[in-house]
Amino acid sequence: MKVYVNFPNPHLTMHRDPTCAEIQKHHKPNQRHIPVSVNRLSSVLTDFIQQKDRFGANTQENDMWLDLSLATPKHEEAFVYVLHLILTSQYTPFQHAQIIDHQC
Repeated sequence: MKVYVNFPNPHLTMHRDPTCAEIQKHHKPNQRHIPVSVNRLSSVLTDFIQQKDRFGANTQENDMWLDLSLATPKHEEAFVYVLHLILTSQYTPFQHAQIIDHQC
């Protein structure tokens, strides 16, 4: 699953189909991509909790892609909801962010 996280227009979009055309629309130079695997799960969550992967109102920090490769689609979806909780505690705009399950 690929997940797009946007800060200026706060939302998280889950793309279950990696060939979805919408994914290509969001690519930009120097786009942040964070791989999330079973082996990296705790370190990725720790980085978010410690705000090592920051969000801000500038081109370098206003969005990111997460490339999820966890045990099951349910685990990947659960990760998105946990991440949302972390982000809402750190950034006021994420408190009203939608989690969108994009269907291609």
